[in-house]
Amino acid sequence: MDWEEIESELIGVAERLGVEVRHVRYDGEGGLCTLRGRKVLMVNDALEAPDRVSVIARGVAGLPGVEDVFVVPEVRRLLDKYAEEGSH
Repeated sequence: MDWEEIESELIGVAERLGVEVRHVRYDGEGGLCTLRGRKVLMVNDALEAPDRVSVIARGVAGLPGVEDVFVVPEVRRLLDKYAEEGSH
């Protein structure tokens, strides 16, 4: 899988879990936040694809129910990596 395919898969996971993903241009990388009571994952679209994937994976990895969503093994390993890093 290339970076764009991984990014697309991660966005699909976020959306299945009720999180809106927004690609915007601003200072900073982005992350998960709550806007008007809704979960939104902000991603700086000026970032290179691997960095966008990192931002999205970090935001998605900690979501409740993510372990129950089917994803391809490559993306699951990435989510598990970020979930493990976030638990420290």
